[in-house]
Amino acid sequence: MIKKSTESCNLFRKVFQLNSLLALINFFLTPNPYSAFHSGRAGAGYSIVSFNFFVSPAYLIFSSVALVWLIYSRRIYINAKIIVLLSTLLLSGLASNVIFQRPITYAYDFMMILLTYILSVHERYIDNDNINWIKIGRNITILLIFGIAIALVFPNRYGYLPFEFSRTSRGEITLWKYMALQTIFPSLALIIYEKYNNKKYLIISVVMSIIILSTASRIPLVVSLLPFLYYLVIRKKRFSRIAFISLIIISMIIFWRDVLEFFTFGNELGGVENIDAILNGRFPLWSYYFEKFKDNMIWGNGVFLLERYHDYYGNAFSEVGYLKWFAEYGLIFGIVMTTFIIRASITALININNNKNHKYWDTFLSLIFLSMLPVVIQSHSRILNITDFIFWFSMFYLNSITRELISTKKINYSLNKRGEV
Repeated sequence: MIKKSTESCNLFRKVFQLNSLLALINFFLTPNPYSAFHSGRAGAGYSIVSFNFFVSPAYLIFSSVALVWLIYSRRIYINAKIIVLLSTLLLSGLASNVIFQRPITYAYDFMMILLTYILSVHERYIDNDNINWIKIGRNITILLIFGIAIALVFPNRYGYLPFEFSRTSRGEITLWKYMALQTIFPSLALIIYEKYNNKKYLIISVVMSIIILSTASRIPLVVSLLPFLYYLVIRKKRFSRIAFISLIIISMIIFWRDVLEFFTFGNELGGVENIDAILNGRFPLWSYYFEKFKDNMIWGNGVFLLERYHDYYGNAFSEVGYLKWFAEYGLIFGIVMTTFIIRASITALININNNKNHKYWDTFLSLIFLSMLPVVIQSHSRILNITDFIFWFSMFYLNSITRELISTKKINYSLNKRGEV
């Protein structure tokens, strides 16, 4: 069993709070955050178009992680898998000779992965039983309301909310996505409901999902609904069942044409062109990375493939996640990351199913991690913002508690069999 420390400094929350403060400052220093979030491809209705944030979100998350490690941790944790992962990262850069062209990129990735891993493993030794979940929920709710307000008052600058429920007039609340609020709030609402029997934040989460639904953004909607699905299927709570089924019915009614086209692959019932249209131009991008992986399977081709090879002519550029590990870093790196994901997924499912241990922090990260899994195919290949950090931290943390969790289940099973519990 892991001996918990008496300290109650939740490292994940410290990183999130520090990054949130820096991100808010950066958000309002940027002339058009909505445009900057999409590299200048949105927000044309506003007088100023920004192609980048005032400070790159990558610098903000790196500063947040590094400062939290220096102030609250200052420890080193390492194991064989993380050594193989980091070694392969460097070896792939050496094999492709790109590490000499992009030394800062490789140094950044190396340090971000290492520090995130260290903080996640340190977290397992910290007592997280006394977290004030209500306070966290209240603070994030304030940010959610603030994000809606500025998006409505300053459209095409801080977001865009047409409320048309149409893919042809898509929108977003930029502050929600930029600060990962819509990623963590549904799981947070479920934890508050389970621990305090407080349904208020579940209702807020449902309203948030309906607003996301109105923007016709498929992936954010899936991420916001999946925690309810896991909770519904595994915990079988009546309230979450009603909320989830209601949202599914609403979605089917509003998007019945899009749903029909999605499952029939367009009017011609097939074809690469129709699949690519549904995937918003990502199919050629994914195919390109797959072909590059086949060209150099063991060590990969190095980072920034598109910028170096100049032989990709598709419309999508950044929506690559899982395939990037294989194409840029090689087979070994990709396999190690796959084992991390599989092990974290199994641990997360066990955590959610084990509703008698009252380890709300473990359940919280489990719900978040599983809800983010569908996005891995197009994101989270590097830790470039707070959303990426949440995924990698959750993955490493869940891997670190797997052995303890399985041992505990074996002990409980043995005691149950002997009739001692």
